[in-house]
Amino acid sequence: MESADFKGADLRGATFRQAYLNKADFRHANLRGVVFDLAMLEGAKLSFLKLNKGNFMLANMKWSNLTGIQLRGANLKGARLDGAKLTGADLSEINLEKADLKGANLKGANLMRANLFEAYFHGANLERANLSFADLTNAEMNEANLSYANLNGAKMTATVLYKANLTGAKLKGVFLVVSDLREANLSSADLSGTNLRNSNLIGANFEKTNLTGANLLGAKLSLQNFKGVIFSKTIMPDGKVRN
Repeated sequence: MESADFKGADLRGATFRQAYLNKADFRHANLRGVVFDLAMLEGAKLSFLKLNKGNFMLANMKWSNLTGIQLRGANLKGARLDGAKLTGADLSEINLEKADLKGANLKGANLMRANLFEAYFHGANLERANLSFADLTNAEMNEANLSYANLNGAKMTATVLYKANLTGAKLKGVFLVVSDLREANLSSADLSGTNLRNSNLIGANFEKTNLTGANLLGAKLSLQNFKGVIFSKTIMPDGKVRN
């Protein structure tokens, strides 16, 4: 049913499992308890809907409009959201494990305590997004825009952030061990108490970065810009403490 019009419809409890719903319009519809697992929803309009704890496992939602949507605690494991619009969305406690969000726009989205294990965020816009306490283990965030994002307390073991923009980002107490931050922009970011052991930081920009209490033991560093960096009880790659 391409371009189906469900605008304002009462669809409570409906099952759209494996349904073909590309470009469907669900705006203002009541979708409480609706199942969209494995559904085709490319280009669908789902903006500002309340779909907390919804089921979208393995759904194809490429280029869909999910601006301002509420998906708190929803299951989108393995879903395709590349190019989707998720600005201002509530995605707290969502399951996006192994989901594809390449090029998605998540500016200002709330992803607090989200499961983002092995999620793909290549080139995604996460400017000012809240990712505090999220699990980004093994996530791929190459060239992603995370400027001024809140990542405090996040789990980021083996996270790939090659050429990512983390200008002004909050990474306080983040577990960033064995991660790839080559050529990342960390200028003015707060990495106080962050664990960067054995991470690759070659070519990263640390201008005016707060490294108070950070652990860089075994990290790879070269040609960094350390102008104005805040060092205090910082463990350097060679194990020496710099103040």
